[in-house]
Amino acid sequence: MKKIVAAALLTIALILSFALPVSAQITATFTTSVKSCFVARNTIEAGDMTYIFHYDLHTTDPLPTTPATYSFMFRLYDTDGVTLLAMSVPFSYQYLSYGYQEGVSSFYFTAAEVTALGLAWEDAVKLNIAGSPAYFTTLPAAYTYTVQAVDYCASTDQTDNQNAVKDYILTVSDPLEISATAVIALKGSTDSGTCLTTTGEYYFRGAVLGIQAISPQLFYVQYYVPEPTDMGYDLAQRTVYTNRLAGTDIETGVTNTGALLGMTGANFLVLAFGIICLALIIFLTYKGWGVEPGLNASGLILMGGGLLFGRSLFDATLIFTLLGGIFIFFSLWLKRA
Repeated sequence: MKKIVAAALLTIALILSFALPVSAQITATFTTSVKSCFVARNTIEAGDMTYIFHYDLHTTDPLPTTPATYSFMFRLYDTDGVTLLAMSVPFSYQYLSYGYQEGVSSFYFTAAEVTALGLAWEDAVKLNIAGSPAYFTTLPAAYTYTVQAVDYCASTDQTDNQNAVKDYILTVSDPLEISATAVIALKGSTDSGTCLTTTGEYYFRGAVLGIQAISPQLFYVQYYVPEPTDMGYDLAQRTVYTNRLAGTDIETGVTNTGALLGMTGANFLVLAFGIICLALIIFLTYKGWGVEPGLNASGLILMGGGLLFGRSLFDATLIFTLLGGIFIFFSLWLKRA
C-alpha cells in the first residue's frame, strides 16, 4: 500500500513539474518604458474604449529563459494612480524575444465597463509596468506613463477609429521588425492595400486581444456580421397583376361568359383552362405519346394563363401541377413496382 501511495505522489509531482512554469530567478537588468500609446473609441460598439501601447522591456544582458508573460505585468490605473482599472501581460512570441525588448499590448473596455469604471475621454490615466517578485533577484524599477490628451483619437466615428488603430499598428510594426530576433515581416502590401501578414496576424491577435474586431481593416480577410435590411415587402404587385386586365375586352368577355354559365369570370377561366388541359392530355395519350407529355404541356399552359389572368388561375396551376407530379411519380415508380 505504501508503495502505491508513493508511486501516485511521484506521478503527481512529475505532472506538476511539467504543467507549472519554473520560477527561475532572473538576474538580467531591465529598464522599462512606454514608447507610445494610442486610445480609440467606438471600435466594436458605441461607447467602448481601447488602449494600445508600444512598450520596451529593455536589457543588454542575455534574455531570461522565463517568458515575459510570467515576469512582467502591465497595470492601468485611474487618474489618481491608485485605483486599478485593468491588468495585462506581455504576449510571448519567440521571434520577438518572448515578450521582452519591444512589443505591443493593450486594454479593452466595453461600453458597460467604461460606464462602471467612470472612464472619461482624454483622462490622464496611468499605465504602469512592473516586474513580478517571484521571478527577479532584484526587481526592475517600476515605470509609469501618463496617457496624454494627444494619445486619444480625435474622431468619434467608428470607421475613423478603426482606421486610426490600423495606422498605429502598422506604424509600430516597423520598430518591432527591427528588434526581432529573426527576419520577420509583420505587414505587407496586397491588392487591397497594406495589411498584416500571417506572422503579423498571429502576433497582434495575441498582443491586442480582439484586434480583428477592433480594426478589421488590418486583415486581408475581413469578417463582418451582416445586418439584415427590411425590404418592406407587400402585396402591391399582386394587385397590379390582378387588375391589369381590368376594363379590357378580355376581362369583359370572360366576365360575360362566366355570367351566362352562372359563375364568376375567374371560375370560368379555371374551368376553361382545365378542359383544355384535360383534352390535351387525352389527345396525346390517344396518339401513343403517354400521359407525361400532356401533363408537362398542361403545366406550361396553366402557368402562362396564371401569369396573364391573375391569382385564381395561378392557384389552379399549383394544384394541377401537384396532382400531375403525384401521377407521374405513381406512373414511373409505384405502378412498375
